[in-house]
Amino acid sequence: MLNWRSTIYALIAAIFSAIVFAAIGVGLSPIGMPALTAPFVLTAWVFLLPTSGFRALQRVSVAGVRSPESTRAE
Repeated sequence: MLNWRSTIYALIAAIFSAIVFAAIGVGLSPIGMPALTAPFVLTAWVFLLPTSGFRALQRVSVAGVRSPESTRAE
């Protein structure tokens, strides 16, 4: 469910992901390995762990997932 709380949570996760990307990039640069999607995956795991503790975060079944277009049409 999109609301202002979930939007702020997503923005914080995006900022955190950029920081993690920079850290992993610097950490892997001596061996010449790119960070690729590791920062995004780690951030997603970290931000999905507390879903049981936050009432604003609700699990959605795959059947309940909608596209932005269908959300705008309502």
